[in-house]
Amino acid sequence: MPSDVTVNDVILQPFLLALDSAESQRQLMILLSEHAEARMRGIILARLRSYFSSLEQSEDFEDLYSESKTRLLTYLYELKEGLRTTPCEDFRAYVAAIAHNACHDHFRQMYPTRTRLLKKIRDLLQAHPNFALWKSKDQNKGEWLCGFHCWRGQSSSFISTAWVRRFYEKPETVIEALSSGSDIQSLGTDDLLASIFKDIGEPINLTDVINVVSDIRGVKDAPVASLDANGSNLSLRLPDSNVRVDSVLEMREPLMQIWQGLRELPRDQFRA
Repeated sequence: MPSDVTVNDVILQPFLLALDSAESQRQLMILLSEHAEARMRGIILARLRSYFSSLEQSEDFEDLYSESKTRLLTYLYELKEGLRTTPCEDFRAYVAAIAHNACHDHFRQMYPTRTRLLKKIRDLLQAHPNFALWKSKDQNKGEWLCGFHCWRGQSSSFISTAWVRRFYEKPETVIEALSSGSDIQSLGTDDLLASIFKDIGEPINLTDVINVVSDIRGVKDAPVASLDANGSNLSLRLPDSNVRVDSVLEMREPLMQIWQGLRELPRDQFRA
């Protein structure tokens, strides 16, 4: 344990100062339930909403939530054992950083093509003199809007929502209007965005733009795992082989026994 735990966030001190395993576990549960879990859920849900048009990716949420808690648990035990040289001065900020990093790593691994497109469009919106990207004034939504630079700071309305709905109901009609009779695939990304903004006539949610451009360009990420050994169309998403942290927490006694054994190892072996 670090010689002076008071350099850490006061929220962490009851856990860091707990001397026996039972009290340490009790303080850990309080720390997670009162200061970490809700914050992680909120951040993950917000990141999913900014990445997808709906929250149908429930498996993504469960994977991200489990991974975030696992990373946080590992960090807290390392902090308690003095394996971290830098103190945690703001626990809530660190929880947020863990959740954001888990989302970033997950999206980059699971959806590499979409991630590249998202980065390309965001960079273009921020660099192009005629485009802009800004945060909605509605703090409850906290969504990113985009459009022509002269629209910066404006809000979207039912018009953009209706346009997106029309795109999915009658994509051929909308694409024909966007391309002005030419091949839509021949348009550069900047020209395609300009055409979308002109057709809508007001700011649009960034997520909707990503989805529309993805569908027009035919951007699709391959399945995570494929069992297509014979050329058949059999694709399965394999479950996470890691033990979920929720299950680990339910096995308190076995976990604490293992942890006690690890603590008796020499420091170099423990770190490994």
